[in-house]
Amino acid sequence: MTNDITQVQNLVSQFVRGMIRTGMLMFGSIFFLFRLNTRFGLIALCAFPLIVGCMGLCLTKANPLFTRLQAQLDEINAILQEDISGIRVIKACICEGYEKLRFGKANGALVCTQLQMLTILTFMNPIINILIYVVVALILRVGAFEVAAGAATPGVIMAAITYTTQLLNGIMGLTMLSQNISRGFASWKRVKEVLHTEPQLQDGSFDGQTEQHGKIEFRNVSFSYPGSDRMALKNINLTILPGETVAIMGATGCGKSALV
Repeated sequence: MTNDITQVQNLVSQFVRGMIRTGMLMFGSIFFLFRLNTRFGLIALCAFPLIVGCMGLCLTKANPLFTRLQAQLDEINAILQEDISGIRVIKACICEGYEKLRFGKANGALVCTQLQMLTILTFMNPIINILIYVVVALILRVGAFEVAAGAATPGVIMAAITYTTQLLNGIMGLTMLSQNISRGFASWKRVKEVLHTEPQLQDGSFDGQTEQHGKIEFRNVSFSYPGSDRMALKNINLTILPGETVAIMGATGCGKSALV
């Protein structure tokens, strides 16, 4: 969850800076292309929906992978935290092999998801570059006719190519920003779920004042957390007499907190 909060913070800061910079580059380039030559501006403007559509298609396929990636990253961090905090218990119980296998399985799933996401995003940048270079080629083609007809000069053509290059830089910035926004929104959904979760245990009306004394007794008590198929406690029998002190010991994740 710490990773999700960091992603949300990065999303806010990068969104503000990126949108200002990218917007100035893209709209400024198209504006000056129209001022140089209306045909040049129309060529760039017609290619813009294709570029945005390609970007949207790739991000639509990558968005579910962002959510899965954050969950798998949290799982790896949880395993590391458990292993480091319970390293003495792991060594005492000779569970090093099991913990290596558990971490390797979680890390392999993370690598697989990361590769799938990068494969999708890897296709996005070349396709966008191809579209931009098609725009440059069309501007050169139209510009050649304009120069031959005396309606434009070579300097105007070079200026149009420069503005198209600036437009390319803006689109590349928008591509990187969209990837960060998609990952940030995946993290925001997970953070929002935690913030809006209603606790299963509610405070009672006990005011702490009582004169009654009695023992605590468990008889074949079993317990599992909501949504889990694994039993945290199974057939527990326990008797605690008044004034008696009981120590609960065991490995990490064996159900000590659930018993309390």
